[in-house]
Amino acid sequence: MDLRSLSLAAHEAGPVVEAASALLPPAEAEAAPPSSTPTPAPPPPLRAPSDIEHFINRLVDLTEQEREVEEGESRLLFSSCPFSLLEKRGLALGNLAIAKTSIGLGGKTLIDLERPAHLHSTSTFPPHSFRPGDLASIVDHSISGNGTKGKGKPAKESPAIEGVVWKVLETRIVVALNRGRGGDAKEEDTELPERIRLLKVANPSTFDRQVQTLRTLLRNLYPTPYHQIMNTPPPLVSLLLGLSSPLPFSPPTTPTTFYDPFLNPSQKSAVDFALAPTSLVSLIWGPPGTGKTQTLVEIVRHLVASGQRVLICGGSNLSVDNLLLRLSLPHPTFPPIPLTRLGHPARVLNSLVEHTLDSQSLRTDAADLLVGIKEELGGLETALNGVGKGRVKGRDRKDKWEEVRALRKEYRKRESGVVIEVLKRAKVCLATCHGAGSRILENERFDVVIIDEAAQAVEPSCWIPILKGGKKLILAGDHLQLPPTIKSLNGPRKATTKAEPKFKSDKSAAKGTKAPRGSAKTLTEQPPTSPAAEARASSPPPPSPQPDVEPAPPIAPPTLLDPTSSATSPSADFALSPLSTTRIRPSPTLELTLFSRLLDLHGPGIRRMLTTQYRFNEKIMRFPSEALYDGELIAADSVKDRVLSDLPGVEKDEDLDEPVVFIDTAGAAMFERKQSADESSLGSESKSNENEAALVIAYVDTLLAANVPAEAIAIVSPYNSQVSLLASLIHPNHPEVEIASIDSFQGREQEVVIISLVRSNEEGIVGFLSEQRRLNVAMTRPRRQLVVVGDSGTVAKGSPFLKKWMDWLEENADVRVAE
Repeated sequence: MDLRSLSLAAHEAGPVVEAASALLPPAEAEAAPPSSTPTPAPPPPLRAPSDIEHFINRLVDLTEQEREVEEGESRLLFSSCPFSLLEKRGLALGNLAIAKTSIGLGGKTLIDLERPAHLHSTSTFPPHSFRPGDLASIVDHSISGNGTKGKGKPAKESPAIEGVVWKVLETRIVVALNRGRGGDAKEEDTELPERIRLLKVANPSTFDRQVQTLRTLLRNLYPTPYHQIMNTPPPLVSLLLGLSSPLPFSPPTTPTTFYDPFLNPSQKSAVDFALAPTSLVSLIWGPPGTGKTQTLVEIVRHLVASGQRVLICGGSNLSVDNLLLRLSLPHPTFPPIPLTRLGHPARVLNSLVEHTLDSQSLRTDAADLLVGIKEELGGLETALNGVGKGRVKGRDRKDKWEEVRALRKEYRKRESGVVIEVLKRAKVCLATCHGAGSRILENERFDVVIIDEAAQAVEPSCWIPILKGGKKLILAGDHLQLPPTIKSLNGPRKATTKAEPKFKSDKSAAKGTKAPRGSAKTLTEQPPTSPAAEARASSPPPPSPQPDVEPAPPIAPPTLLDPTSSATSPSADFALSPLSTTRIRPSPTLELTLFSRLLDLHGPGIRRMLTTQYRFNEKIMRFPSEALYDGELIAADSVKDRVLSDLPGVEKDEDLDEPVVFIDTAGAAMFERKQSADESSLGSESKSNENEAALVIAYVDTLLAANVPAEAIAIVSPYNSQVSLLASLIHPNHPEVEIASIDSFQGREQEVVIISLVRSNEEGIVGFLSEQRRLNVAMTRPRRQLVVVGDSGTVAKGSPFLKKWMDWLEENADVRVAE
């Protein structure tokens, strides 16, 4: 896409454009008033380096690819599968009726859906996957897939109505309709069917907002289609794009007084670093259990105390709510912080709803003015969406819709004043990265932007909140755990990926030693032999070309720098900062996060590592610390000796109190089983291992017999088919036992975690089990006991990292041979 089309497209990008326009200064040529007096020809304009242009365009292309894959999957699923199969898989619910309607914030219509008694034998919904916050589509149940209604009669075109699942109960699902926000009268007047099908659908707005943000960034670097002089970006944007390098850290002249007396030295160091005026970008590297949230809360308190306004974002609603929960707790010496949580209330934990914009808006003095309009709107919506004879029809229906539109317009006008009043009081706003691009924040500016789980968020989504603040950016996360899930990686990969950058520990960086900056190895080269370097190298491919059918294994982030490029020399056609000696190159995949890219771009000097962990027994910690974290992790005294017998009602037992147990199935011929698409999830294949499942069940029974609570046990596996198999065998008797895929268990923890590795074959094929970041997630979830069930003979052949893990288990774990 050329500069002209990018600029024109960005003019239509909505509020994101306006936000970025305020962040980036306009070009001087545009600001000058027109003059009829001839002026001397200006000197040739300085062009922005093409690598910046290519870098942003590449992110746009990758985002569009991801959108195409996700929307294509959704279309294929719903076009090729009969409704009965979708319902069986929990992706749809049919023969529903509207029980009532009401009005939510923004004039949104809320409809309560239920299973009517004359169509169902029970009012309770069958098992389904609808959750608050899911995007759903409402269609007429009476229209079959071939476009007929009833007994083969042609059906009128009935467009789907989209909404967001607001609340899920056993007998009722509440959906907030999206219609009418844009003023489309035809869409708003769409009649809701009497019999409804509810379908889960993909959400394209996520990709729309990311693409708009990137185009806006490029537009503001190139302000007009005809004026291609690059604006001087703010220092933060310049740093993020590699046009300048970070300044040396200046420690505080006087010791910082910390509000939290329980911070450890590594946390205090991270707080001082993030608050330093020279730290425009700070990476808080938080390995599992090291108190990352506690550190961020301390940083926020200091920022608020200094009068700064903060925008906190995360890659998921759960990460945002976790920070909101900690910030909302009373503190003995720090006054309550005015907090406002943006986003759909359906996506917020019930205990935190009082902090949402919706809830706070209802508690303002001006909110009383909305009550009358809201009640009138609710009455009209009920009449328009009623069932049978109660539904308004004919000319009266058109008149009623005109009243609804007028009332909604008045409602939103008054409501905007209420929203402005709430946001004006908020010192800290919290939202997902996507939610930060909401129109509600269109005119809001922040001094500091904090992004949690930044190592699991795609870079385009991170730019959305970045364009809301211009002074400081703090990213928190762990790039050695799983990166964001990228569906488009399942297709052919055109780019040759390279290894993730390798750095020495923060301890060596603090001593002034320079991290190695040599050229990265490709995936086909031999991995380095040192434990830390091997952990940061890309995972080798499976030994066999046979593809895995689960999500494609993440590719290790490649090196994007070209230190030898002539564009970095003083004679280049764009003046870089004297500190900048590198050149940014387009990202190969969206798996390369902003967190990893900045670490690669500027080195370990911009990060601080949290080293004291408060989660697991010291023995559980030992292998991931040595293999992945340079041996830097330290177990806090409160957790280093914790065992299962410390739990109430559990008696002391030498075998039970062993922190690491390895049930080895090597040589037992307990081979894996490949399941077809018909047997497993829609459109995919997976793998399971029934013999391993039996061993897992036997160990769970042992734990339960020793009075270990069922809710203290979690079972994880890399394969969804194994998860389904284990759930079908265990949940009928012990529903409290948590069973999940490794990927979905990231960010969680439990007293006992049992890992079923599944892979067992004579060829030594392990598939994406070789992705060490996935294994890092699995082995760092337990607090008191880690149980590994697998075939050491097969697994050890998968990669040097797996061989090292198997050897470590053989030497350090309580090894039990499977019978």
